[in-house]
Amino acid sequence: NIRTRMVDEILDNNGYFRGGASYEVLDQKDPKKAKINYTVHTGPAYTLDSIQFLPDTCLLNHLIDSLAVGDPYLVRGQRYSTDSLSAVRTRITNHLRNRGFYFFRPDYIEYLADSLNNPLKIDLRMMLANNIPAPMLARYTTGDITVYAFRNNGGGTPDTIVTSRGTLIQMMPSKLRHQLIPECVTFRKGKIFSVRDMNRTQTRLARLGIFNAININVEPDSAFADRKLNVVVNCTF
Repeated sequence: NIRTRMVDEILDNNGYFRGGASYEVLDQKDPKKAKINYTVHTGPAYTLDSIQFLPDTCLLNHLIDSLAVGDPYLVRGQRYSTDSLSAVRTRITNHLRNRGFYFFRPDYIEYLADSLNNPLKIDLRMMLANNIPAPMLARYTTGDITVYAFRNNGGGTPDTIVTSRGTLIQMMPSKLRHQLIPECVTFRKGKIFSVRDMNRTQTRLARLGIFNAININVEPDSAFADRKLNVVVNCTF
């Protein structure tokens, strides 16, 4: 039965490995109708016991471990849950992407769960997936910052202005004050790259209320060799 298999999977994903579901068909007076009675036995819940983090051999591992140790779910006694483990990966990834590891993804973190050592206990080991390309695990700083301000109907003559927050290329003629857009840019060249800066810049530009399109693109410098990410912001009035 598809429904009982679904229930069994839900139980397993939430730490009820000894649980199960069954059903019985109940006959009705109308031979064209029937009722189904489902019974779910959860059984005892498995909980986290020992938790082994990554070997502290590099900055990335050190950061992951420090975030994992402080995570509210990765504590002995918590009920095993694949959704909760997935949420931990996402929380760690979000922090890392604000600390220069722009290309890091949640599925780079894997878990090995062992339930054989102690009854109803899960020994958990965190690890990084195999064969992840080195550039995906590298830490990046912010490189060149370029902002384009396009006219709504296209065309115009580019006017390049170098500011303390990057290069503004504005299509002229335009009445836009030169410093208005740079004041919205939170990136800083040479600073550790942060996704938070992307979100803040996007929000500040949108609040101006003068653009119908804002796109922020990130481009690795020198085919990842320099560990810098150039930022290109395209704004259309």
